[in-house]
Amino acid sequence: MLITLTWDPPTTKYYGHPLENLAGYYINHSTDGFSWRRLNSTPVTDNHYTADLPPGYHAFTVQAVDSFGNISQPSNLLELTIPNS
Repeated sequence: MLITLTWDPPTTKYYGHPLENLAGYYINHSTDGFSWRRLNSTPVTDNHYTADLPPGYHAFTVQAVDSFGNISQPSNLLELTIPNS
C-alpha cells in the first residue's frame, strides 16, 4: 500500500534560536517497534515521504539534520497497521 508521511517542518533549534541551516530529514522505519532502519541514505528536503509498504505493523520517526550533519532527536512515534487485502 502506498502511504505518504507528512510533518510540520521545525523552525527553531531546541533552545529557541531560529533554525537557518536545515538540510533535510531522515525517515526511520520499524516493523516490530524495536529494530529500526533509515529509509533514506541522504536527507529528503521536502516535509513528506512516500513509501510502498506491505500489510502489517509499521512505525516511523523523523529526524531533522542540519548542514553540519547534526541530527535531531527522533520525532514522536507514528504507528499504523496495514490490513491484508
